[in-house]
Amino acid sequence: MAEILIDELWVCSDCAQIIANGPGGMDLSEEEENRIVEALGDRYWVLDYDSETGAGIDDFSRRQCDGCGSHLGGSRHRAVVFES
Repeated sequence: MAEILIDELWVCSDCAQIIANGPGGMDLSEEEENRIVEALGDRYWVLDYDSETGAGIDDFSRRQCDGCGSHLGGSRHRAVVFES
């Protein structure tokens, strides 16, 4: 069983979409999508939030995204990284 390597990370909506769905199909430029994929690296990211209760979702934050490093304000979603 894989163990959690890094817990309590907060990622922006763009990173959350790429973590959940993989690259492609987003309304981002190819350059921006590639930058996010590179920033996320080869780690095994898993989103850790409950969309029904809102637990693990911060609707508006200015905290830096732990995935791509963005400082833009917006929602943040809790994520974890497992050992590969």
